[in-house]
Amino acid sequence: MTSLDEPLWRSFRASARVAKGAAVCTFGEQESQRLPSRYTIQRGESDHILLTPRALQFTNHSCDPNVVFDFELGRVTAVTAIEPGDEITYFYPSTEWEIAEPFACRCGSTVCLEMIRGARFTPPEVLARYRCSSFINARARSLRL
Repeated sequence: MTSLDEPLWRSFRASARVAKGAAVCTFGEQESQRLPSRYTIQRGESDHILLTPRALQFTNHSCDPNVVFDFELGRVTAVTAIEPGDEITYFYPSTEWEIAEPFACRCGSTVCLEMIRGARFTPPEVLARYRCSSFINARARSLRL
């Protein structure tokens, strides 16, 4: 279970412990758009969705994330154990070919990429460390052929 917290910015935080591999929550599609925005997640070439529940739109980026978005199961899955109060984060290039609004990352991770622009601009050996969406995996594979 999760809740919104808004100290200085909006974020998505755990309200209960979530074990590694467990579902944080399920998600659905509120709306599909042809172009990306700051609040969409890319599902296909020209398929960017606004998520439900709406609070998921405030899932922030980390280069050392604790969740992945699993489109096949329609759920957010913990890739590490998550404690109450922890911010729920995911690796944006795992779902975004080109970020709508590239940004300087300040996640503080030892593996921080510093600039987040999308999977297109992320070295293949770095992408390989993350569980990416099937769209991103297929797109990256097509470039390596």
